[in-house]
Amino acid sequence: MAEIIKKLVAGEDNDIRLDRWFKRHYKEYSFANISKLARTGQIRVDSKRVKASDKIKFNQEIRFPALITLKPQIKKSILTSKNDYAKLVEEITANITYINSHVLVLNKPAGLAVQGGNGIEISVDHIASELKFDAKEKPKLVHRIDKETSGILIMARTIKAAQEIADIFQNRDIDKKYLAIVQGKPKELKEVIDIPLEKKDSGAGFENMAPSKNGKQAITRYRVLAHNERAALLEVIPVTGRKHQIRAHLATIGCPIISDKKYNKEYSLYNKIAASLCLHAYELDLALFGEKLKFQAPLPKHFIDVLNFFSLTFKEKNV
Repeated sequence: MAEIIKKLVAGEDNDIRLDRWFKRHYKEYSFANISKLARTGQIRVDSKRVKASDKIKFNQEIRFPALITLKPQIKKSILTSKNDYAKLVEEITANITYINSHVLVLNKPAGLAVQGGNGIEISVDHIASELKFDAKEKPKLVHRIDKETSGILIMARTIKAAQEIADIFQNRDIDKKYLAIVQGKPKELKEVIDIPLEKKDSGAGFENMAPSKNGKQAITRYRVLAHNERAALLEVIPVTGRKHQIRAHLATIGCPIISDKKYNKEYSLYNKIAASLCLHAYELDLALFGEKLKFQAPLPKHFIDVLNFFSLTFKEKNV
């Protein structure tokens, strides 16, 4: 039987959500863990049942079991083996950074596709039915990030939320910030790249986006956060949303992203340094149903390893 932990709510934690309290003090508990424990009555506040989204008050007592590996109920997938499917669901649920009645926010690992397609047998969308928790329907994709890119991915938990978020993205009423580690140092420490892009044959067996007078308008803002002669850390804001826009634009100014197979000609040289593409969807702000929401995705291990390799420093913010 699991040990029962009892904690009193401190003054600094007054009036915050229960799931936020766990994020502050017990980071090993994923949102999936918290939701399941609350739903089954294993988390109690002043001996009463609660929801993960409920707010807690100063001096209330929170009781919950010590964390034992809480494996999700797995349905056999026709796409992968049962073990692979179970591992994917476990990894994704562990990377849920925020959840409320409208949205679920993931810190998507690099290398995982958002949606299925040609040659893609496993994706976030494939396991969406395992992410329902207390909702009636599985969460819906409302935007996408590249398979190779890590970071924030929002999923809508209701049809109403899906429609609202789709309108927000279409109207660009949203602030998105990426972090990228690039080869070399840009000539300008802060710049707006306004170069049209068009899909073209790379000559290497795949298509990529390339500068073209006949291409669609593509605008990217960036500023250098840290640099040396070998590499630089950039904060990047895509004003438009073209395919591979950030990757193509940074390569165009002579600073391709490290470990970018498609846009970095020296990929093989840097492949030994970075396990995955060093592009991370770091921060996203939007207003949903009158509530201002700000999400942030912690840096993945491969990104931190490359920062350390190049002696680049970055201090993550607290949201």
